[in-house]
Amino acid sequence: MYSLALIIACLLAATAYSGPTYWEKKEPLPEALQKYMDETKVEEPPTDEGILQVAKDFVDKKLKEEEKAVTWALEASNITKLEGVKRTAQLHIIFKAKIANCPSETQKKMSQMLHFAVKNPEDNCKPNVIDMEAEHPCSLWYSKYTGSSDIRCNMIRGH
Repeated sequence: MYSLALIIACLLAATAYSGPTYWEKKEPLPEALQKYMDETKVEEPPTDEGILQVAKDFVDKKLKEEEKAVTWALEASNITKLEGVKRTAQLHIIFKAKIANCPSETQKKMSQMLHFAVKNPEDNCKPNVIDMEAEHPCSLWYSKYTGSSDIRCNMIRGH
């Protein structure tokens, strides 16, 4: 019972430590993506290469920030939809993501901190755990009011 409480405490501490703080300045949305919100614009799929690159860079940056909390190191591989909503000042990006690094830096750090529970971070990279080649379906919601993003990915399990 004591070891379970210790594991939960370590995981909560790691999650709390990696989260943004209220005094951090929020990064503004790139101007090219801001236009989608201002005009309540939807593109599925987006065709402008410049917009696609801006969206991919934005998503990759958010995925890098998120990796500290969700442990998978992902990068965007295909932006499939951009949708802005002026009334709520939100941007919705639907995309596919691939695993960039496995094990991720967070997985390595967690296995060192919790070495009694996680023996080898490489275990996360085995084909029976996760499909390393799959394009995992994801979405990102960005709020202009808070400057925060919410990323959700459905990770495709291995065979």
